[in-house]
Amino acid sequence: MCVCNREFEKNAFGLLEWTYEIDQDKSHDLLTRPLQTWNQRSVFELADNAGLMDFMKHDCCQTKLDKIWHGKLKTPTAMWKVGLNTINTSL
Repeated sequence: MCVCNREFEKNAFGLLEWTYEIDQDKSHDLLTRPLQTWNQRSVFELADNAGLMDFMKHDCCQTKLDKIWHGKLKTPTAMWKVGLNTINTSL
């Protein structure tokens, strides 16, 4: 992983930590919301593509994935993409 990815992951993790402390539900929603500036990709997809596994280990990511996986929440991200993120995170 290049230095820029590590720095991005550190900053993203810190931002997620801060937002999750303030509002857990809104933080969960931000993880799966399609981002126009990133070709409709979600934060989950971006983190997975960049191999940001420390970011994906954050409680916010894990609780959101758990809720999606168990069918408790709907998401605009396709379920197969969520499944891939779950598998990649556990490796």
